[in-house]
Amino acid sequence: MRELVLDGAPELSGKVVAALTDLVQIKQISPVPYRPALLGLVERFHRSWKDMVSIYVAEAQNDWDRWLPCAVYAYNGARHSATGFSPNELMMGRRLRTPNELLRTAGVTQVGEFAEYHRKLVRQMAQCAAAAKTALAKDQLQREKYYNRRERHTTEFGVGDLVWVLRPPRGKGITKLSHQWVGPALITEDAGFDSSMHIVSCIFNFTQMTTLDAIHRSMLFVLLRCP
Repeated sequence: MRELVLDGAPELSGKVVAALTDLVQIKQISPVPYRPALLGLVERFHRSWKDMVSIYVAEAQNDWDRWLPCAVYAYNGARHSATGFSPNELMMGRRLRTPNELLRTAGVTQVGEFAEYHRKLVRQMAQCAAAAKTALAKDQLQREKYYNRRERHTTEFGVGDLVWVLRPPRGKGITKLSHQWVGPALITEDAGFDSSMHIVSCIFNFTQMTTLDAIHRSMLFVLLRCP
């Protein structure tokens, strides 16, 4: 089953989106909140099309949706730095031609017999997919090496530890001086198969306890460890 990764936006959690995913048989996946690293490809795509649209959008920024098809067309026709192929080559088996190329083309390209064209297309898509998989694995190793070079150590947490929880405030009127950490909070159980997620209960006024969602360990800061 195909998967649709959502960033938790309320606009994508309505009945219309749920009906659409059921219709096309897509499974919705929502990663951990405030963890943009889990949505690296999506965030990078958003940055790419925003950069492209910002070049042509009006100063009033009221016609940005007009340029979205152009940005998506340019993105699908550009070669990906990790795979070495454009998205259209991997999905359709051929690269996109620019309007300039179409204007210079004389006549209609003949593809020959349909069966032979289909076999050639399938063979080419398989070759592109294999080459892209190899290139992507190599790129992932390079990125892992770069990440591990910056990652010095990983803090381990256990049940019973008192921690601070990073909860950046959101909304109107929030300034940089607002408190980013809440707590103290008590880790009540592990929620991840690799011990990277924890269920915590936030203690307010040292009396009232409120259970929070599963929190990634990168959002925690140890205050007191359980003996």
